[in-house]
Amino acid sequence: MTPRPDLLLHLGQDKTGSTAIQRSLYGSPAALRDAGLYFPDPGGHASHRQIFPHLTGCLPEDPVQMKTLAKSEAAAFATAQAMWADTLRQMQAAPPRRLILSSETEFRSYPKAGFERLVQTLNAVVDKVRVVAYLRSPASFFVSRVQQDLKKRPEPSRIPPDHYRRVLAPWRDLGPGPVEVVEYRREALFQGDVIADFCQRFLPELDRARLADPGYSNPTLSAEAMDLLQDFHRGEVQAPYAWYARRPQRFKNLVAQADAEVEGKTRPRLHDSLRAVIEARTTDLDWLEGEFGLTFGDVSPPQMPRATAEERFQTLRDVADICPVDSARKAALWQRVQAIARRDRSLLARAARGFRR
Repeated sequence: MTPRPDLLLHLGQDKTGSTAIQRSLYGSPAALRDAGLYFPDPGGHASHRQIFPHLTGCLPEDPVQMKTLAKSEAAAFATAQAMWADTLRQMQAAPPRRLILSSETEFRSYPKAGFERLVQTLNAVVDKVRVVAYLRSPASFFVSRVQQDLKKRPEPSRIPPDHYRRVLAPWRDLGPGPVEVVEYRREALFQGDVIADFCQRFLPELDRARLADPGYSNPTLSAEAMDLLQDFHRGEVQAPYAWYARRPQRFKNLVAQADAEVEGKTRPRLHDSLRAVIEARTTDLDWLEGEFGLTFGDVSPPQMPRATAEERFQTLRDVADICPVDSARKAALWQRVQAIARRDRSLLARAARGFRR
């Protein structure tokens, strides 16, 4: 009888190099096969987010995430079931020693029934389960979450002051296996690289020299690009052409391209006073240290009462309230966005005319 594989279940968080890990692993099937590892086909995405509705019986609570997952609830469940069935067929044809599932959108809690279904479904297929997550410190996570939100919506979501505990405690108590967390900070990562760190910690049998270059992997936008996206989602600026307006992802990609081309791009940084606000309102850092032994190397002791920090935090809505924005560079960025759109529209028009001939 073929031994059942172990499972490595990677939960992200957002903006902790998950896409780079996923693209590198999926792009290296021979290296993984030789190491006894299997990273299933993610079905057109980088992550395995499409599989999880079948594993948990749960769909994303966020309507924006749901819209990008499938056209309907029925379609989401049907796709998830088909992808899981294909995963099982592939493992039966070539049994691995370890299955790898990775999805940063699953850094969330499920209802108790969702965890029960996850455990039951996995227990029928795998032996041991190891759950791992990379975590940003509070201020770093806040900036990354604002950026991710503004790619899709006009306002940043409200991060609970105990968001680490809200997610990790249910996974610890109800999930399919022990949970491990790693600080996501360049200085804390093996060789300063998340792919190298992931393999060193969790896939030591894998020959990293054979891994594929992940290529494009969700680049960080500047504060000016974030501000422009917020203007777009609020209806304060219009996409250059209707084609970009029909799908926000198209406009986001256009802004990202322009952001890379306009001089002066820097990573967004919090206003100097806000790091203390974000850290002082976070209530679960002691819990994180007690449960997982994790302390963030860039966090200082609280510098203000939590109530004061929370009151200030609730006023943060605009990008300019959160990060310094260079207005001159933002204007140049908008000009570049329009120029790229005109160029691409002209190229598409010429291609269409050539096709009609």
